[in-house]
Amino acid sequence: MLNNTFVLDTSALLKGSKQIFSILKKQKLRAIIPSIVIEELDNIKDNPSHKENRGAHKVLQHIHAFEAKDISERKREQGVKNDTLIMQCAKELNAWIIGEDKTFSIRYERVLAIADFRDKFESYNENIPVSIAKELFCTLTKQDFAKAQEIVESSKNTPWKINAYDDRGFTPLIYAVQSSCATLVEALLYNRYINPALERAGWDFSDMRLEQSIRQGYTFTLGKMDSKTRKRANPKKADYVLYQHGFCLAVLEAKSH
Repeated sequence: MLNNTFVLDTSALLKGSKQIFSILKKQKLRAIIPSIVIEELDNIKDNPSHKENRGAHKVLQHIHAFEAKDISERKREQGVKNDTLIMQCAKELNAWIIGEDKTFSIRYERVLAIADFRDKFESYNENIPVSIAKELFCTLTKQDFAKAQEIVESSKNTPWKINAYDDRGFTPLIYAVQSSCATLVEALLYNRYINPALERAGWDFSDMRLEQSIRQGYTFTLGKMDSKTRKRANPKKADYVLYQHGFCLAVLEAKSH
């Protein structure tokens, strides 16, 4: 799980302070705002010709209204850039930086743009049952991919998103791809992409059949016949078969690439 302390940079606050503070409040997270960020916002607010003048006003109002915050006093040092002071603050707290400035990610590992912050943290807390998430990440870090496959398969009828991140910043899908475990990748894709897309299209799980044998012409019904061994291969199976009023309407196949 991600550290629940986040250091906020001026660039991110100007771009989406309302969204940031909404997520922080909803997830009961702590915000650290370096004093130099407050100074930067004040300077922008007091400069009528600055394009972000009105935005800085709103950001300062959001900061004032947000209760779960700490102002980190950071004195300006000659020759030291503000970004460096912000990174020092984050390192001391082992916290994440929420910032839109790409130079942060070059010099510090724990940096999230607003979109990443939303996807990573909200998905972990809201879209995945906590018990499943913890068990899945535990088995993946141990490289017990067979057990991970069992966990995913046992929860296939309960749609849950897989874009949660652990402390290393990895998702279950990243672990599966790195392991070259195609079956685990496909199982995760069912839950991450296909199931939600089908639900949005109005399909119900009662209208679906997973891993169902299907006909591919008369000679393939029982599995293709090998002309040399005279033995049949395993019957063809579809990842998804969609039904309506008892009639098969569509067949979907999930691929690991």
